[in-house]
Amino acid sequence: MSTIGEVNTTNPAVGASLTHSSTMGKDEFLRLLITQLKNQDPLNPMDGAEFTAQLAQFSSLEQLYNLNDQVTAFNSSQLTMNNMKSVDLIGKEITTEGNGLVVDGDSAHISYILDEAVTGGTIEIYNSDGNVVATLDIGSQDAGAHSVEWDCSAMERGNYSFEVAAQGSDGKNVTYAPRMQGIVTSVIFKEDGVYLAVGDEEIATKDVSSVR
Repeated sequence: MSTIGEVNTTNPAVGASLTHSSTMGKDEFLRLLITQLKNQDPLNPMDGAEFTAQLAQFSSLEQLYNLNDQVTAFNSSQLTMNNMKSVDLIGKEITTEGNGLVVDGDSAHISYILDEAVTGGTIEIYNSDGNVVATLDIGSQDAGAHSVEWDCSAMERGNYSFEVAAQGSDGKNVTYAPRMQGIVTSVIFKEDGVYLAVGDEEIATKDVSSVR
């Protein structure tokens, strides 16, 4: 829209409209175009082709603004639908990264992924005070995902955590990735996304790896 830049913007009405924002909208463009027509030299009027080109620019600008409004409305509607769908996760068991463990029944599943096969190892379970409350022997296991059931019927309900210490054939500790599992009790909507409440934990839906 370089042609518009040639307009005499000393006109107070035009100057005022330009000081409000450095971004030209369709209303500002139309005002500038009208002002240009009013102030053109009667003996040297604007070329017809040039005027047609400027009208085409205005038409394209208006279409872009309307398209942007439609996309914004669609995104808002899609976000609302996604938020409502996330409510269906209440009561479902989810899996995410982390070594948290929620005890709310007689048993709990401890999940983790081993980087390589192990010949033996243990799982230590800690209470919220950081004290070891149970130790489980996992024996030999192949590389990959594993889930061990823990009988926690004698434990108080609440949040626990676990650590895996397993050794490979060379006797060295094998690295692992812990997985947290728990039942979703509520859905929390925040400015940065949707979170699922599992015990005292708030887990972003984008971090959920599985649901069952």
